[in-house]
Amino acid sequence: MKHKHIRAILLKATILFSSLYSLVLLFFMHFLPNSKFTAVILIPILLIFMILLLLFESHKIAPLLAEKESNANMNRILYHLLYKSVHANNKEELYQHILDSAIEAIPIAQKGSIMLLNEETGLLHFVAAKGYDFDKLKNTYIRLEQTYLYLESKGVINRTVVIHDPFGYDRKKFGEKNIEQILDAGTENVMSTLSSPIIFNNKLHGMINIESKYVNAFTSSDQTTSELFALEIINVIKLFTFKEQLTYVSNHDSLTKTYNRNYFNEIIPDQLLLAKEKHYPLTLVSIDLNNLKRSNDCYGHECGDMLLAHFTSYIQENLPKNTYFFRYGGDEFFLLLPDYTKDAAENLITSLSDILKKNSLKYNEQSIELSFCYGMSMFPTEHTDIDGLMRLADERMYQQKRQYHFSLH
Repeated sequence: MKHKHIRAILLKATILFSSLYSLVLLFFMHFLPNSKFTAVILIPILLIFMILLLLFESHKIAPLLAEKESNANMNRILYHLLYKSVHANNKEELYQHILDSAIEAIPIAQKGSIMLLNEETGLLHFVAAKGYDFDKLKNTYIRLEQTYLYLESKGVINRTVVIHDPFGYDRKKFGEKNIEQILDAGTENVMSTLSSPIIFNNKLHGMINIESKYVNAFTSSDQTTSELFALEIINVIKLFTFKEQLTYVSNHDSLTKTYNRNYFNEIIPDQLLLAKEKHYPLTLVSIDLNNLKRSNDCYGHECGDMLLAHFTSYIQENLPKNTYFFRYGGDEFFLLLPDYTKDAAENLITSLSDILKKNSLKYNEQSIELSFCYGMSMFPTEHTDIDGLMRLADERMYQQKRQYHFSLH
């Protein structure tokens, strides 16, 4: 529509110029047919008329061109935001991308923050900030009734509000410790604030604040932009949540919730490379759950599934940080222990075994023992490649498994 409007203005200017040119030409041909004045003066005069006419019409075209450029810039910002959202590693990074994009879209803004609401406590916490000391902000909170939005809307939070001189506003309205911490994070030179609610399914989820060092900085167009990004926060969060769900399903076993074979194959090369670069040992433990086949045969697969879930839940609850537990298939598991010596790994395995012995599975008045057989291999002292590590760990595990079966007879 805007392109058609611009073309209409240019067409109008062309028609007016052509009409004027024809009238002037007829005048001189009728009254001064032989005058040299016609040839010498007519063309410059008409050029002057044309320039004046275009200048007269240009004030109508300029706003349309500016609006077109503004829309193109907004589309570019939103496209980049979508791209960054897909590639964000976590929600904190995602929130920061949204805030940075919102501030970029409002040129007169320099600072801002995003806060999310905890419905149970009624407290908002900061998840992103620009132009502030985020280390201070992330350790504080603000009550909903302390926010610009709540006070300016008298509790009916459904629109963007504009605060002039928010620094003075904070000092006048509050004076509580948490507000002092927020002020100390860097609110100096903030003379205007736009505060937009983040609303989804008619419920308040948080707010985005965009701030400027200039008085009366924001226009109605800026308010619309702020509201657009408040809506975009919901869309982008839904996209990222969907991506997280897909990643989780791809990397986890559906029954036991442990990491799966796919994730094992994905991270093992990186873990070996990291161990090599940092010069620390890495232990790979092959684990085979005992009694699974007997449970399936005697009590059915429901019991077998419960045994697997019971076993893995106790293992995962008692594993230290920075260790990885994988279900490789059936009753076979791997435990990856970065920066673990053989003795440290043996101590951990013994501890896990003791915990499992105390927590047998109760099924239909039957008590099923939780135990496992295992074998270990060490990087880099025994093998430097994953195939060699897995093969050696499996061999040692099967050796122990044979001894376990022999002891049952």
